[in-house]
Amino acid sequence: MNPRERLLYFGADSLTTQELLSLIIGGKDAITVAESVMSYVTDSVGDLARVYPSELETIEGVGINKACAIAATIELAKRLNTDCNTNRPHIRTSSDVYDFIGPKLMHEKQEHLIALLMNSKGIVESTEIITKGGLCSSYADPREIFSPAIRKAAAGIILIHNHPSGDPSPSSDDIASTKTLVEAGKILGIKVVDHIVIGRNGYHSMRTSNDDIF
Repeated sequence: MNPRERLLYFGADSLTTQELLSLIIGGKDAITVAESVMSYVTDSVGDLARVYPSELETIEGVGINKACAIAATIELAKRLNTDCNTNRPHIRTSSDVYDFIGPKLMHEKQEHLIALLMNSKGIVESTEIITKGGLCSSYADPREIFSPAIRKAAAGIILIHNHPSGDPSPSSDDIASTKTLVEAGKILGIKVVDHIVIGRNGYHSMRTSNDDIF
C-alpha cells in the first residue's frame, strides 16, 4: 500500500514524515526524492522547518516548484499550530505563552521580538511583531515597544523573543533590557507581565527566574 492509499484508509497520522513529504513532492520518484530531502536535513523535522527553499532547490529531483511547495506547507503548519490555540487565548502561565507562540518561533532563523497585548483579565487582545531580524537582545526603543499597547489601551504586555541558536537561556543584555522595560511600563501604567525567551526545544521565563525585576 502506497502513502496515498494509507492516508486515505488510515489517516495522515499513520504516515511517516518521509511519506508525508513524498505526497507533497509528488511524481513517480517522490519517495526517493523525499529520502534525499530528509537525508539533507539530517532526518530531523526541526531542521526541515528551518531550511530555505533555495537550499531545497539544490537537491536532485526537487526544483523550485517543489521547494516552494515544501516551504509553503511548513509555513501553513506553523500557522495552524498557532491558530488552533485560538486567536485570543487566556494566559495564566508562561507555558500558556509558549503553547501559543512557541511553535511559530522555535524554528525561526532570525530573531523576532513580539509583544502580546493583554486586557485586565489576561486575555490576549493582539499580537504585535515589534522587530524582526538583527539582534533583538539590544531591543527596540521602549517607545516602539509600548506604542501598540498605548494605542490599543492594553492593560499589560508579555514580551517574547527567540534565540535562533536554540538555547533559551537569557543573556545579560536580555535581563538588563527587561528591567528597563519593566520600569518604563510602570511609568506608563502598562504592566510588563513576563518576558519569555523561546529556544528550539523549550523556553525561559524571566519572571520565574528574575521575579525581583517585576
